[in-house]
Amino acid sequence: MSGGAEKRRHIRIPLIAEIQYFSDSPPLAARISDISSSGLFIDTLNALPIGATVKFRLLLPPEISATPIVGEGVVAWVQPMLGMGLRFTHMGRTDWERITAYVGSVAKAKR
Repeated sequence: MSGGAEKRRHIRIPLIAEIQYFSDSPPLAARISDISSSGLFIDTLNALPIGATVKFRLLLPPEISATPIVGEGVVAWVQPMLGMGLRFTHMGRTDWERITAYVGSVAKAKR
């Protein structure tokens, strides 16, 4: 199953950043290619199955934040051999506000 822009309710912006994530395995390192206030896309050849619960630690670029964002999500969609869309399910309020503020500022600057 693949995700499409037509299903998105939140603004998604490009962002290359490091992420560590795990489900029922040791932590894996990857990168994200975009983010929104509701989720992100993890670039990986070995996507987890749709519905898998994932814990993550997201390292935003230093100009955005020096403090990692920690949370949980669920794999919402998969693009085989490209990656997986992760929908946020649990995150501290401060972390969510940092993501939302960043996404909003980039989206506003692009207008």
